[in-house]
Amino acid sequence: MSLKIKQKKDAFLIQGRITTATVKPLKKHLEFLICYTKKLTLDIGGVKEIDARGMAVLRELYAYAIAHKKRLCFVGLGCKELHDDIEHYLTAS
Repeated sequence: MSLKIKQKKDAFLIQGRITTATVKPLKKHLEFLICYTKKLTLDIGGVKEIDARGMAVLRELYAYAIAHKKRLCFVGLGCKELHDDIEHYLTAS
């Protein structure tokens, strides 16, 4: 299944799988959005799978947003686990 990103009001809805096969274009697109917005909200409720590489890229994007003094927020089903993972990763670094 391909990865789709749709703008829905103030958030971007992500649908599909965030895997090794889809992370490169996802990262490039989200880095662009982070640069040109003050706050980026990603609704991950439509994500069916996130593999290890997908998690690594989401962590990298979160760090990228912080480095550019921007906010990256995750909402939707599974967002708490994602936030917990990122928080754990950042405190361990």
